[in-house]
Amino acid sequence: MANQASRPESKEFADVYEREIEAIKKKRELLGQPLQEKADAKGFDPDYEDVHPPFDLMGIALSGGGIRSATLSLGFLETLNKYNILKLADYLSTVSGGGYTGSYVIEKLRSWYDGNNSSRKQYYSEPYSSLFVPGDIEHIKSHGSYLVPGKTPWEKFKGYLIMAGGFIGTGLLHLLWYFLAFMSVLYFFKTLVSLPIGGIFSFFLGLSTWILALAAVYYYFFHGLRFFNLWPVKELISIIGIFLCVSAAFYIVLCTPGLPSVFCSVIGIDFLVFLFLTVVLGFFANPNILSPAQFYRFRLTEAFRWFSKKRRRLNDLIRNTDTGAWVPAPYPLINATINLSGDVEPVHYDKANGQKWAYSGYKTCDYFLLSPFFCGSKLTGFIDTDSSEYRLMTLSTAVTISGAALNPEMGYKSNKILAFFMTLLNIRLGYWAFNPYLFHKNRKWGRAEQMAFRVGQCLEKFRKITKIEKELDLKYFWPTYWPIYNIYELLNLSKIRRWRVNVSDGGHIENLGVFQLLHRKCKLIIAVDSGADPEYSFSDLKNLVTRARNELGLEISFRQDPEKYMRPSASSGFSRRHFCVADVCELPKVKGKPKKSIGILVYVKASVTPQETKVPKSAKKDLSITYKLYHPDFPQETTADQFFDEAQWDSYYETGKEMAEALVQECTRWSQAKDGRFPRDVSLEELLKMVNSIGCSTC
Repeated sequence: MANQASRPESKEFADVYEREIEAIKKKRELLGQPLQEKADAKGFDPDYEDVHPPFDLMGIALSGGGIRSATLSLGFLETLNKYNILKLADYLSTVSGGGYTGSYVIEKLRSWYDGNNSSRKQYYSEPYSSLFVPGDIEHIKSHGSYLVPGKTPWEKFKGYLIMAGGFIGTGLLHLLWYFLAFMSVLYFFKTLVSLPIGGIFSFFLGLSTWILALAAVYYYFFHGLRFFNLWPVKELISIIGIFLCVSAAFYIVLCTPGLPSVFCSVIGIDFLVFLFLTVVLGFFANPNILSPAQFYRFRLTEAFRWFSKKRRRLNDLIRNTDTGAWVPAPYPLINATINLSGDVEPVHYDKANGQKWAYSGYKTCDYFLLSPFFCGSKLTGFIDTDSSEYRLMTLSTAVTISGAALNPEMGYKSNKILAFFMTLLNIRLGYWAFNPYLFHKNRKWGRAEQMAFRVGQCLEKFRKITKIEKELDLKYFWPTYWPIYNIYELLNLSKIRRWRVNVSDGGHIENLGVFQLLHRKCKLIIAVDSGADPEYSFSDLKNLVTRARNELGLEISFRQDPEKYMRPSASSGFSRRHFCVADVCELPKVKGKPKKSIGILVYVKASVTPQETKVPKSAKKDLSITYKLYHPDFPQETTADQFFDEAQWDSYYETGKEMAEALVQECTRWSQAKDGRFPRDVSLEELLKMVNSIGCSTC
């Protein structure tokens, strides 16, 4: 916990944007393409009049969609990198599966920075050549079934065993506190009314106690050691899976008639012991740990960031910006959703009374940003990633949160009945994050939160007096009694005025990852939509268009009708185009005034076009078409399929490359280069002109 004098303050979006622009300016200087206009962050705050943003910011958005999105995005970015377009991007905004590939790109460039001391002249020529090398592609391909990787039967068996530990083991551990609480109540009533306990109840009671005790010893004790690199999560979960199986068999043997059954009963344990364990273990029953998210996280790391030799912290992705040294990578915007299902009086801005924290209509969720500089949302405010508990958040954890599609609370899609059973069965990948609203100057808390805050202040003073804070880094940890949040999640009662807030998949509010780029008014946005849409209803795009108009006052107007050109033909099953271009305009604040052009959106949809396209023919192209003949839903197969085989992975990967090639070829048509080729060292200004020239006549 930070000292009173140095406690971080909750920031507004204008502060977030201003710092991002400072970093991007230095990146652009190294690239030799400085920003042409001076940025004014006030132009992005709804409380101020419009001010023009830098006119040439570029962002790439990778949508959610699990391994399908990751594979399509991999092929797409590889092709953009081949034409030196990827390095022009100022932002890389990702959601869920898009974040798998996004994290590979960011971590790869960051790792290059760690191992090289090249001059500035070479700074941008070398890092991007380290991306998408054959060895990397082969590794990611071999992890197409990333949850259960491996080719041999034995490797698959080990994979499923680890998965059992990750899901079933953590599920039982999650129930440990509830079990202890139940036993406390049971023995309390047994003492009062002499309730008989025996027979079959005793058997199942002993069985569950034996299994939970063994698993809990390993998990609660050894989990802390992983922070010292003594006990990796993978090995920990593997052992839990093994112990679950062995313990069940061992217990059944022990309870066979005629054999000792000393472990088959816990009747002698006193009520006070159960009560003591219930209270104490409540501080360790962390749902962020006792969930399948740990398994999910290390599997993603193993598949997409295997080359990283250390647990890369989120705030360590970008560093030394004050000296001009800049990691040669787009600034990552990792999108998540803050769930506020329990807020019956949501927050809004009340400009008339000069108050920013008033209450009127309902808002069950909001955009939650995870980035190297700041984390938070508009409602909670933003907190420095280098402060409080966010200081210890890793890139892997951030990507896991962004991909937490299975969660009791799912933004505007939440269902209270479903949330109850998902929490009870521990089917959750979400995260209870420290609430940046705690540091907001206008915070309003309930009595419980106020009391907790006062306790925190007392601990703060004690640590300062005893001088133990510096040695143990205790300032980054806040005491939490976790069962309270288990109950909040069970009853779907997440609120903004809580010590912690529930954060889940960014797709639970906006699945394309474009909203954050529109908020920053990027001049050029290339968005890859890889979400499951077998009916081509364009639900994610319609959601974005509606939110952009209602929340940002921006109109997205397509030059070509996406449904007309991207929806597969009923006769052939193929789409006419991979992408469509839209103009982004700011709606006038005064009636009668014209709309103001803000930028261009290139919307790329997962689709397959006939062989007769202008993209060069290849055996790989034939592969994707052949795959579609046997799998009609391709490339819109269900997101539930996270187990890609080689043929399936190749088909999506090559389709992603083809989608990017189609975009580049279309831009080349409008290039004024005499040789008819795409410029080798294209500038962002040239790219903007080429994309802006694409109109309905090209269809």
